[in-house]
Formats: sequence, C-alpha cells, structure tokens
Amino acid sequence: MSQDPHIPQGEFRLERTAFGELVWIGPQGQRVADVVPVRASPIKAPQDGIALVDPEGHELDRFL
Repeated sequence: MSQDPHIPQGEFRLERTAFGELVWIGPQGQRVADVVPVRASPIKAPQDGIALVDPEGHELDRFL
C-alpha cells in the first residue's frame, strides 16, 4: 500500500468528548472533531485495515 501524501504521518492520539465524539489529535497538535472509524478498503480487503475520516470524509490516518 502506498502512502497518501495528504495524510499526515506520525504519532497521533484519539480522545472522546463528553458527548462521545472522537477527536483526532495529530503530530503537531492539530485537532479534528467528529472523526469516524471506517473500513479502509471495504471492497478490496474488507477484513483488513481501519481508517479514521473527518466529517467531510477525508482520511486522517489508517491502521492495518
């Protein structure tokens, strides 16, 4: 799998708000609220990988 140049690479954290929403915190401290975990490749490899996407559907990070 090739890396998307628009996806920040490095350490990140996840927090949950008092309302149960996920907040992604990037390597430089940038925060994105309301992130959603989704299958990274639902058709090609449905059992492999999870991606975190922002409210507009842009991928923030990916796990295998």
